Amino acid sequence: MQTLAEMKKSPVAFVPLRAQPLHYGHINLLLSVAQSYQQIVVLLSQKKGDDDPYDYALRKQWLEQAMALYHINGHVEALPLFPSSIDSYKDKDDIVAIQKKFQALAH
Repeated sequence: MQTLAEMKKSPVAFVPLRAQPLHYGHINLLLSVAQSYQQIVVLLSQKKGDDDPYDYALRKQWLEQAMALYHINGHVEALPLFPSSIDSYKDKDDIVAIQKKFQALAH
């Protein structure tokens, strides 16, 4: 059974993160968001390069462990790799597919 405070919270927050590496600032952000939302979906960047040395799987593991340790309700999802410009999409089906994925995560 939910408490009154939990029922007043909004259902879902989407929080995009890079976490290269995960640090206390990220954890404090998630703890702060958790005060106003029932669930957090962390949208974790999949980018890897010279400025992004840690791969997605490792950063996802770090986040999942931190969320469990600090009792943050939610999960981690891969942030789709977007082209540098929306004009790069060949058709609107790509955009619609991404929108549907986010809508499904919110339910």
